[in-house]
Amino acid sequence: MKTSHRPLTRLALLTATAFVLSGSALAERHLQAALQNLQAAKAQLEKASGGKGGERLAAIRAIDKAIAEIRSGKAYDKAH
Repeated sequence: MKTSHRPLTRLALLTATAFVLSGSALAERHLQAALQNLQAAKAQLEKASGGKGGERLAAIRAIDKAIAEIRSGKAYDKAH
């Protein structure tokens, strides 16, 4: 059975973006949890065997982008 990670990746990106746009302390906790979940998902994808038709690598790249967005948002929040 072939499984695509694209819907999960899109959801992760949307979730990360939504939390980046919010500045409350509760959102910060959720943002940190999202970051940890993304890092855990990336670690699992890196351990997975095979290329899965390029989908595994695409998912890893999308997670890297989501992580970068979260870090950018946190830096922005800290500066403002």
